[in-house]
Amino acid sequence: MNADHRTTHFVRRGLLGLPLQACQILAVLLMAGTATCLCAQQPTKRPISERYLDPSGFLWPDSARVAVSLTFDDGRSSQLLNAVPLLDSTGVKATFYVQPDSLVEKLELWKKAVASGHEIGNHSMGHPCTGNFAWVRWEGVALEDYDLDRIRTELVQANDLIEERLGVRPVSYAYPCGQTFVGRGRDTRLLRSSRPGDAGWTRPRMHLTTSTRRN
Repeated sequence: MNADHRTTHFVRRGLLGLPLQACQILAVLLMAGTATCLCAQQPTKRPISERYLDPSGFLWPDSARVAVSLTFDDGRSSQLLNAVPLLDSTGVKATFYVQPDSLVEKLELWKKAVASGHEIGNHSMGHPCTGNFAWVRWEGVALEDYDLDRIRTELVQANDLIEERLGVRPVSYAYPCGQTFVGRGRDTRLLRSSRPGDAGWTRPRMHLTTSTRRN
């Protein structure tokens, strides 16, 4: 029995002995409910022009639908000698996450990479990782021995030195060893925050906007 048949049935015979007027009201409500259900079953489709918008609101250039982000960690010399020339020859740019000390040996080549359009990111001062690695304990950079203040201070310090040497200030950070914590036991903290620009803890590549040399 479809919606029209049910409506006719209720109006003509009444429902459980109710007056005709009450049955008519119920019939109207029934039809409205049926229409609502039919509408709810129809999927909502976003216009094609909006389907590929980044959730953050970023508009992809030239109507692009996807992108590939190339990143290199540690600031190794091999990246300058092999990766950068290859990328430049194809017109592709990448982000190089470096430690300030890794820039010194081939500083001029790093400056050249920046000038050609590659991005420089922050990869910490001392490459802290879990103390499960013997070399980390030896160098005194075990994340279990860090707290948020220490990691924050070192990241800002690294940003300052990178800016001093290359003339650009990193706006993102790549976690050494991919590890996103500091401390141990109940004192363990994650390097995240909901406050944009908070020197800063956001998603996997966190934003670093605060400088110890700026007001």
